[in-house]
Amino acid sequence: TLQRATALIYQGRLEIEMNQSESALAHLQEALAILQAFPEEKEMKRLVTSSLGDLYFDLCHYDEAYAVYQELYDVCETDVDKSIALNNISLYHCIVGDHLTANSVQKDALKYAYQANDSDMMATSEYHASIEYYQIGEMDSALVHAKRALIANNQKEAEPRYTQNIGEIYLAKREHLDSAMYYLSKETYSNPQDIVISLHRMYEVEKLKGDYQQANFYLEEYTEITDSIYGQERNTEI
Repeated sequence: TLQRATALIYQGRLEIEMNQSESALAHLQEALAILQAFPEEKEMKRLVTSSLGDLYFDLCHYDEAYAVYQELYDVCETDVDKSIALNNISLYHCIVGDHLTANSVQKDALKYAYQANDSDMMATSEYHASIEYYQIGEMDSALVHAKRALIANNQKEAEPRYTQNIGEIYLAKREHLDSAMYYLSKETYSNPQDIVISLHRMYEVEKLKGDYQQANFYLEEYTEITDSIYGQERNTEI
């Protein structure tokens, strides 16, 4: 019944939050199976396919995730929801190495994000477009979309991934290394993992510039924080 499907959806989503992946998978799969008999319940199907697709993806079951994301797109009615679904589908194609299809799908995701005038989706879609252009070696296009993502973003906590992306593109282009350092500056980061990535990239930039003393400084900081994170993880496990 619909009541059971609803209960299973919320139970599955709660279990995802509790890191109970196997139980969540079983309950969301059952909910989706029930909803196949109720094609008019598009919003409920959107909820379950969104959660189930993301769970499959997190578990690295990419083909299963792709199939569910296709179902998600079929029940999306708003431009924002269509953009979300297409971003996920595009990411699947990127992971399996089909970059031409990924790029084509990502253009549609961008179109819907801008039609919705949703800043979060505009930033996310521009970021994904940047990553995909990076993957196929089109660094100039990657940089354009990376900067658009940063401009569209209005969430402070999301800023590190956008600035870091720009810095990494400058690093890959092997030009404007001062700009690379500007965007990679760890002062914009609060998450230890972001700081670690930034420090390693700054180490690489300083090596390219020939400033080995400064490069060694960043490498030492990188090593110190990495050891600290590892120690914390070990303590947590114990």
